[in-house]
Amino acid sequence: MSSARPPLFYGWVIVAASFVLMMLCSGLGIYALSVYLHAFVASGHFSMEQVSLASGLFSASGGLVSVWVGRWLDRFDLRWLMSGGCLLMACALASIGWVNTVPALFAFYIVLGIGFSAAALLPATALVVRWFQDKRATAMSLAATGNSVGAIVVVPPVAFL
Repeated sequence: MSSARPPLFYGWVIVAASFVLMMLCSGLGIYALSVYLHAFVASGHFSMEQVSLASGLFSASGGLVSVWVGRWLDRFDLRWLMSGGCLLMACALASIGWVNTVPALFAFYIVLGIGFSAAALLPATALVVRWFQDKRATAMSLAATGNSVGAIVVVPPVAFL
């Protein structure tokens, strides 16, 4: 009588990592945009219109770069793409204290949007899809839930800071 369990399928580790990645990237990117907007307007350096336009640049730059990200997914190692995207997001967020001109504000949002596009949704879902034939829908839904959890878990500390 053998009580040996089958080894854990590594794809579930990929799902967990994708969940965490999407939670952090969405929490610091999409869902924290309103927090950044409030902070930039409260700083007195920018008007609501300027920051709102800059927030739109986040989406526009991420959307435009998505075409390139899609091509990269087919040709190169995802780890480099995702690492580069996380690095871009980190650089943008690290520079937030020095954003005090309109060009710097626009650059902040553009770099954050490009980083988000390269780090999160497209590459993470492509990675999960590569690991699953069976239970693909379950794996995708679990990984993508990280996006929503980012709003709950990440945004409150960002707003506090």
